[in-house]
Amino acid sequence: MLQANMGVAEVLKARNLPCLYRTHEKPDKDKMKSFAIFAHNLKLNTRGILQADGDMSEISEYDLAMKLMQILEESEQKGI
Repeated sequence: MLQANMGVAEVLKARNLPCLYRTHEKPDKDKMKSFAIFAHNLKLNTRGILQADGDMSEISEYDLAMKLMQILEESEQKGI
């Protein structure tokens, strides 16, 4: 669903069409870190979210959304 919404937004933006949109709060760092550790322990690629020392990477909201979609796709491919 997120990917579909982003696709529609990209088309509307490219055509300079007006639209309504909403923004979300940045995710809680502790919750994201817990998720990244959980995903890492499942052998999913968390590079870009979680640094080698276990700290969170500084990542834009767009890049974070893209990375989370990649993790989701990887988990689907692995049947997790």
